[in-house]
Amino acid sequence: MNTLTAHANANATADPDPSALKSEKHRAHAATLVAVLYVLFALGEVKFAQARPDEASAWYRRAAEADPSWFAPHLKLGLVAVNAGDQVAAIAHLEKVVSLQPTGPEADRARQLLDQLFDLGRRDGIESGGRFVHEDD
Repeated sequence: MNTLTAHANANATADPDPSALKSEKHRAHAATLVAVLYVLFALGEVKFAQARPDEASAWYRRAAEADPSWFAPHLKLGLVAVNAGDQVAAIAHLEKVVSLQPTGPEADRARQLLDQLFDLGRRDGIESGGRFVHEDD
């Protein structure tokens, strides 16, 4: 969530108007947006912990839509898809994690899962990018 905080702080301090009041309003607005993102994600976490993957996915999707540059909801959407056996969706979300957050433990976890999915996919006829490979291709 450091990306979110940095994004919010950058938006709050990017105000060309020197008015302290306007700047404070921007900071408050940015802080509210970050809080909303945390809440959306946290609701997904609650539903995931309650073994309600469809509801968890809905909250994670909302968080991902609210901040498309945030990798965390995609990691969770990838895990939900893995648990559901949806290799195509899992690959798409995990590749998104790596593109948004190329380094760090989350990227390492996403790569590990992708490697496992690609190994499984080769056996089941799925290649990188989530496309199905047919025998006659």
